[in-house]
Amino acid sequence: MATTARWAAPTVVLAQVCLVWGGVFSLDEAVAVGLLLELLLAGIVITEFTLARRAYKSSRSRGADGQEALNQALSTVLPAPVAKAMGMEFGLFRALWRWILRKPDAPEGHVVLTYGSEIKPIM
Repeated sequence: MATTARWAAPTVVLAQVCLVWGGVFSLDEAVAVGLLLELLLAGIVITEFTLARRAYKSSRSRGADGQEALNQALSTVLPAPVAKAMGMEFGLFRALWRWILRKPDAPEGHVVLTYGSEIKPIM
């Protein structure tokens, strides 16, 4: 499936070029078909975004934190391995952002244990 998705766009473009060169399509028709495919793709993206947004809001209303809700939304619209990888990427960026702002990710009333001197060489 991933290989098919990876080669889908170049294959469509190559097919359109061949159909134009072969005289099957005029240039105007090829542009119209390309625009139609782009509209179809835009509709798919909007639908997936809407489904992910609904899953995120539903998960948040059930009491999940932001990261859990994001993982649920991603798993709604993406295959499981891709959703997991993207969730980890968003979690990494969130952790780096909190590290830059020096805001620990700890609930109210909890003690934060620091290990800054040990991780500085790695960062």
